[in-house]
Amino acid sequence: MKLQSEEERQTYDRAHPPLELLRLADPVKDRFATDPVLVLPLVRRELAEFLGQQGVEVYHPTDLTREDFAADFTLLELLDERSP
Repeated sequence: MKLQSEEERQTYDRAHPPLELLRLADPVKDRFATDPVLVLPLVRRELAEFLGQQGVEVYHPTDLTREDFAADFTLLELLDERSP
């Protein structure tokens, strides 16, 4: 069997119906796999969600990466101290 070329592989997969449906996309052609500007925020989001589910406190550099804003209105003595 010669399945190395794209055309031969596609012909073989079409002749065997489940294979065409189960075929994985080539990750090299996927822009997310090759562009770190796109992939890093996605990886960070997934890791933060996973660690949060494990009970680990995750640092969020901006409000764009966090979901819990419950502590936003908590007084902080250093910042909210009233001057006499």
